Amino acid sequence: MQITSQHVVVQILLFVSAMATAGESLGQQKSPVPDGKTLEAGHKAARDIYGPRFKQAKTSAQKLALAKEMLDTAAKVPDGSPDQYALLRIAGDIAAGAGEAPTALMAVERLAARFDVPAAKLKAEALLAAAPRSSLSSQHKAVAEAAAKVVDELATTDEYETALALCEAARGCARTGRQNTLLKDLTSRAEAIKKLAAAFQEYRAALAVLETSPKDAVANLAAGRYLCVVKGEWDRGLAMLSLGSDAELKTLALKDVQGANSTEEQVALGDAWWSLADSRTGQEKDALRLRAGSWYKQAKSQLAAGLVQVKVTTRLEELSKLGVDIPNLSEARSSAATPPLAVAPFDAATAKAHQAAWAKHLGVPVEITNSIGMKFMLIPPGEFDMGSSEADVAKLLEQAKTTKQPEWYSTLLRAEAPKHRVRITKPFWLGRHEVTRGQFRRFVEDRDYRTEGERDGKGGFGFVNGQWKQDPRVTWNWTGGLGSEQVDDHPVVNVTWNDVTAFCAWLSQKEGETWHLPTEAQWEYACRAGTTTAWYSGDNEGALKEDGWFVANAGHKTHPVGQKSPNAWGLYDMHGNVLEWCQDCYVDHYYATSPMADPTGASGGSCRVYRGGGVGGGASYGRASFRYGDGPGLRTYDLGFRLARRVSSSSASR
Repeated sequence: MQITSQHVVVQILLFVSAMATAGESLGQQKSPVPDGKTLEAGHKAARDIYGPRFKQAKTSAQKLALAKEMLDTAAKVPDGSPDQYALLRIAGDIAAGAGEAPTALMAVERLAARFDVPAAKLKAEALLAAAPRSSLSSQHKAVAEAAAKVVDELATTDEYETALALCEAARGCARTGRQNTLLKDLTSRAEAIKKLAAAFQEYRAALAVLETSPKDAVANLAAGRYLCVVKGEWDRGLAMLSLGSDAELKTLALKDVQGANSTEEQVALGDAWWSLADSRTGQEKDALRLRAGSWYKQAKSQLAAGLVQVKVTTRLEELSKLGVDIPNLSEARSSAATPPLAVAPFDAATAKAHQAAWAKHLGVPVEITNSIGMKFMLIPPGEFDMGSSEADVAKLLEQAKTTKQPEWYSTLLRAEAPKHRVRITKPFWLGRHEVTRGQFRRFVEDRDYRTEGERDGKGGFGFVNGQWKQDPRVTWNWTGGLGSEQVDDHPVVNVTWNDVTAFCAWLSQKEGETWHLPTEAQWEYACRAGTTTAWYSGDNEGALKEDGWFVANAGHKTHPVGQKSPNAWGLYDMHGNVLEWCQDCYVDHYYATSPMADPTGASGGSCRVYRGGGVGGGASYGRASFRYGDGPGLRTYDLGFRLARRVSSSSASR
């Protein structure tokens, strides 16, 4: 893997810096993106106020003035409110539509400071929208200048396709605006990004091999070299290099993993990396020298005057000419260091080790209980392959044809592809169990909650005058749903996505913490817990009876939560018992454009995602990758939910 562009060396340290910043910001609370119904209300209010003004704004200057006015208004409404979100998004869109990149980016930056959104992706979208609408030389220059930084941000999260598209658009602006220096720089960046993209594909191919052959030396070398040399993630990549096929890297990686306590040992390890770097070229040489620099930096303060000190000082000065900071190894090896991401595949013991390491780092327990008795497990950040490959889908489609499954099932199967790498960058809490009828009762009794159907006299589901009312579409045979008075430990069912949203708002107000549904990516990542099989129990459908309730073993009813075996992170009923609502809008082709980092689903759509399989369906319907979508008003006998929440410092006391 020879990637020789000097810019790529800078990219390594940009990534390290970005990861360090992410680690420092774990405790900072941002508001979640408002749900579709709430957001639409905010958009409508903004359109009512500013719509007529926008129609009158014909010139770029007039549109820019309107965008700035909306930004000023956004600063005056409550931080983190749906109104603020709507104002910032609309202001950014107006500015981008006028070709005014700086104002569009200002809107995105303010949005990212207050809401949990993918900042780099939104910046790229703003610049891609502004580029073709730029007409002045100053506008062309602004797009080209801003694009260079955003391209680097996209590269840190492996968003290479978007980075290349932005490079091309920015090059067009630089060319039109006769910004030759910027044009040359963007051309160089584009070439570097292409090489990084190729390296990333090699990394993905290596991970695919490691799924079935975790000790494959060639695959370990390819994956470890990408992480260490290209991304600068030595804590993740060293273990792979120590299993790799490059004998020199393998030997030295093993020594590095073991660490060095004394000053002499630290200098010796730095010397070994420096010596190995001299036998390599290009980016690899620079990366290995930077690793040597980390060990030299660790030892320097304890060195006595003499030739060894002179050597270390001279080499550190030489590294400083690269124009990047040397990673501080002492912080990386301290007990307070951010633990590595949980990168799938991994086994149950490793899953629990990741969980324990992040709990210690955050100062929270692995499991917490909230004010109404709901238990939550800490889910550490990590990486996994989401969805199914085209080959897997083709096999499933053939099975569906053989077993005469309905056409809608085949349509949903196609929505599982393509398989794509996802990185969950923040730890979160996820319900150990599905929300039970008894827990939902607390909300109902506290709020005298009734569904839309009951309020308009059409019947439906909920509590009325203290009595639980059943949806007439559900037969009384489904005693695990609503047919029995003794089922408070069963998962609540017949709740719409809108019902769940109301429950989240109630609980958030009650506890002063923002409770929400998990995103679809969070759900699948948590369900898999490091596995790559159809179910977290494996690929054998027969063995699933130990882990989930489906039509084959459920007896046509739901069952008390937590009776089957949990996955490696201590989560019960992720496969079966009841289907579970997720936060995301559902679009069947979303995976083709899903970002790698913290995807939150399609930006629009009339349906919502639900996952996991239920007592009314076969085991195949509850595979980890199987996804459903339906309207937020859907209400059925085996559809419920479990809750999620971001980790905050207050979690330690709960």
